[in-house]
Order: sequence, then C-alpha cells, then structure tokens
Amino acid sequence: MRIIRSIFLLLVYVCAGSTMSSAEEAFILPEPKSYEHLDFYLLTVGPGKEVYTLFGHTILRVVDRERGLDMNFNWGIFDFNDPAFIFNFYKGHLNYLMEISDLESLLTLYRDYEHRQVIQEQINLTSLQKEKIFHQLKWNARSENRRYLYDQFLDNCSTKPRDLLDLGLGGKIKATFIAKDLQLTYRRLIRDAARVTPWVYFGLDISSNTYLDHPISPWDAMFLPRELREHLLTMRAMKDDGTPDVVPLLSNPQILVDHDEPRHSINPFRVLSLTGLLPIFIMVVGLKRDVRRMLGVVLLIFGVASGVLGSVLLSNWLFSGYRFLKGSAALFVFSPLDFYLVGIGMNLIKNRSIHANVRYFSYLRMAMVGFAILGFYSGFITQGIGELLWGQAFFIIVLFMTLIQISTRKLEALHETRS
Repeated sequence: MRIIRSIFLLLVYVCAGSTMSSAEEAFILPEPKSYEHLDFYLLTVGPGKEVYTLFGHTILRVVDRERGLDMNFNWGIFDFNDPAFIFNFYKGHLNYLMEISDLESLLTLYRDYEHRQVIQEQINLTSLQKEKIFHQLKWNARSENRRYLYDQFLDNCSTKPRDLLDLGLGGKIKATFIAKDLQLTYRRLIRDAARVTPWVYFGLDISSNTYLDHPISPWDAMFLPRELREHLLTMRAMKDDGTPDVVPLLSNPQILVDHDEPRHSINPFRVLSLTGLLPIFIMVVGLKRDVRRMLGVVLLIFGVASGVLGSVLLSNWLFSGYRFLKGSAALFVFSPLDFYLVGIGMNLIKNRSIHANVRYFSYLRMAMVGFAILGFYSGFITQGIGELLWGQAFFIIVLFMTLIQISTRKLEALHETRS
C-alpha cells in the first residue's frame, strides 16, 4: 500500500515546508529606511527521510539590520486539514500559501524534529535590485496575494524565490540557464531525489509519463532547491547596468543546521528483477511437486498487485488533473486486467480445473509486454520505462508461458496421471 500512497500523495510534497497554520493574518512589511541596510539570504534545506522532505526546501531570508527585523519567506505551506484537500490534490488544484516566520522557529523545526541540514548563503544585490525584490515581496505578503496555485515543476517553493531574484536581476538568471540540456530531464532529477526511499522511487517512476522524459533546461531544473542553489553558485552578481560584477551572486556559506543527508537505498527494480526466477523455479520444482498450486500462489499475488497498480495508473489517466500522470506506458506491464488472474490462481491452489481459453489471456498479456519492449527500444515509446521492463518483463513473459503450458490438455492429463 505504500507504493499506492506514493503515486497519489508524494508529488504534492515537492518543496513542501510544513502544514499551514490556521492563522490568516498577513504581516505588513515595513518600508526600510535604506535598502543598503537590507540583507538577502538563500536558505537551502536538505532532504530528510520522510516523504514530504525528500526534495528539500528553499526559503528566502531578508534581514533589516536598521529595524532589527528577520523575515523568512516560505512558499511551501499547505493546509492538509482542508476537507477538500485530497480531492483538490487529485484534480491538480492545490492552493499553497506564502508565510513569513522567524528564523529560530524554522531552525528548531529542521534541527530537532525533521533532522535536515540548512545552508545559508548571502545574495549579493545592489540597492536597486533589493528594492525591486522587496516591493514584490511586499505585494506577495498581502492577504489577497499570499495563496497561489501550486505546480510541482513550474510554481513551487524553489521557483518562487528563483523568479523573484530573476526579477531583481533583470532576467539574467533565466537568460543564463534557459538553454536546454539534452541529458537533463525531470525524471533524472526525480529519480535521484527519491533514491532514499525505494517505494517512492518505484511509485513515482511507473506513474509518470513522457512529460518527465523531455529535455529541460537548468532553469527548469531549479524546481528542486538543490539545483537552484548549485546553479546560482556558478553566477556572478550583476551590476545595475546588467553587466557581471566581480563578486559571486551567492557568498558566505554557513551551515545553520548540520545533519547528514539520508543515504540512497536499494534500487527497487533490481529487487523486482529477482521475481523472474520464480516461474523458472516453479517449472523445475514442478517435476517433483504439484506445480499447479505453486503457480496458483504466484498468480494470486501478482494478480492482486498488478491489478491494483494498473487500476491506479488507469484512474490517474482518466481522472487526475496532472499532465504527467496521464497515459503511463507502465500500463502495458501492470494492468487492471490482471485481476482475472486472482480467480485462476485460486482454482489452481484448490486443484480445480481452469478453462483452456486462459491461454488467450496469456497471449494478450505477453503481447502487451512485448509491445512495450519493442516500443521502448525502437524509440516509439519515449517514457523512461527501461528499468521497469528490465525488472519485470522477463517475469511476466515466463509466468504466462508457464500458465499456457498448464492450461493445455496435455499437461492436464499429465497431472492427472501423476496424481
């Protein structure tokens, strides 16, 4: 069930900060006496072990030294207690909130509860650039402007500060990083971030369609806080006339909270590939034992698992509002049709006869998997399902080949003779 939960819930937490507080009062930003006394910082929060922490987080910190104000702008707030949250999530209509908080409460959260690293870097801006960004923050802090329609890749806690900084720098960030990188895709970035938790890695990978496989630019990649920080570290600060300054855009790195990042876990597709040995084991052991019952157990388990996963993938296609969850090619591997195998498995376990027409269903399912294999390696299917095919295609083909043999009259007669 964790895999199913990941398909439904995980992407909502890309850049999620914490659950939204019930207070709706907006903090009115006081106009600074001098923008020279404003300091801007980029806070990059590392990944944690929980689902909603896997992708990291970004916070924009603004310190008014003259007024003694320390304002931390967080665009990762959502209201999980909203009765319509699950429905709105599934339809892709998520309202997130920008919240301003003090630094100490944030550090306490990441240090004592979520155990996540927090790195701070000063953003080197001119007074004019600070004024542009501050005025936009002041607009965003109004009650009527605090909510926004969340998008996992285009509008989240990392792209909000990215866009603000780009506004202050006259579009120089976007101009620098807008060229597409043929080796860079959303899937590659998501896989790398999700390797900490195998069931999340698996669930996201099979549920996401070709949208994640198109080449993207480093600008697009900044939907992840880590990517935003790494790319901004390569930039120079900008003068007001648009020319590069001698100082870097980010400087004076400080580790405010020091926690080790969680280690990458085992690749779930490698574990899944071991299932390919089961049908072979059944065929070998079946020379001495009742192969029908052993095959029935495997069919029962696979029928339930594949049927549930296939139903989720089909439901995503038909009803979800997310463009990247529609039409996943993994439906050729995991299918709602496989619920049919539950009855067949039960009959084999109870030593009942099965209809010979079961082989036609087996031919259909092998053809579906074969189409996925040919489509992927010919380039017709552009979704990155290589790991899934490597981990499950052999198992499915051998499984149904075994079922075809069992369903033939010859093997039925042989079984009766052995009995």
